[in-house]
Amino acid sequence: MIAQLHPVRANTRVIEDPLFLALMFISAFAAICILNWLASGPEVLGFCFDERQQRLSFTQRRAALPDQPPKK
Repeated sequence: MIAQLHPVRANTRVIEDPLFLALMFISAFAAICILNWLASGPEVLGFCFDERQQRLSFTQRRAALPDQPPKK
């Protein structure tokens, strides 16, 4: 008996499913937000070691806060 060979068909219905597409876009958006959050952290400018106090400190720069209107 000779076995018949059937071509392998890709299941494209999963990719076209609206739930799958929504989850894919939500996952991509969440990944971009996390990467943006990690990249926007304060920038460390340098480290300094104080031998007398045995303390390691660092200098960092943060974005300035916007001016607040005066409270009445």
